[in-house]
Amino acid sequence: MALLQTEAKITNRTITEQAEHWLQTGRTTEYASVVSRQRLRDTLAGAVSADDLTVQENELFFDTFSTAMWDLSEQQQTFFAHRKQLGLGVGLNEQDQIIHQMPETA
Repeated sequence: MALLQTEAKITNRTITEQAEHWLQTGRTTEYASVVSRQRLRDTLAGAVSADDLTVQENELFFDTFSTAMWDLSEQQQTFFAHRKQLGLGVGLNEQDQIIHQMPETA
């Protein structure tokens, strides 16, 4: 548990997020013998259709894609923080309506 807490702090993840990351990493390792990382990169780049992937590749592709969507770079975090500060839209809700986050007031 201490190692999980330490890694979570280092990677700026919650303990739950770190555990989920490690679970996904283990899954990736298990699939390594049947999944081509190059095919996954090509699919993420749009060069290969997700419809052409094997079941294992497809699972890993969507896991990788989902994780990538939530792991914002520092530049992306700055971008959305700036939009929030300006009171601009920061995303869409389930009804495809713009979500506005207003700056926090003291």
